[in-house]
Amino acid sequence: MAQVKGLGGEAPKRHVAIEDDIAAVRAALREAEACTDPDDIDGMTLVRALRDSLDGLLAEQRRAAEAKARRPA
Repeated sequence: MAQVKGLGGEAPKRHVAIEDDIAAVRAALREAEACTDPDDIDGMTLVRALRDSLDGLLAEQRRAAEAKARRPA
């Protein structure tokens, strides 16, 4: 997936802390998993989409932490 770059070639600033986004997606995923019948195709599609979103947010968080660790102190 291509990363969206801002005018200066850097990723755009987040308006919400990534931890808040991760917590919200985790909560939505828990609710969707609890309420969705495994035979419900639309419901399972939503669950997969939420898992994909969570995976993407966790990857973004990991990349940010790695970039921060590489910066000189």
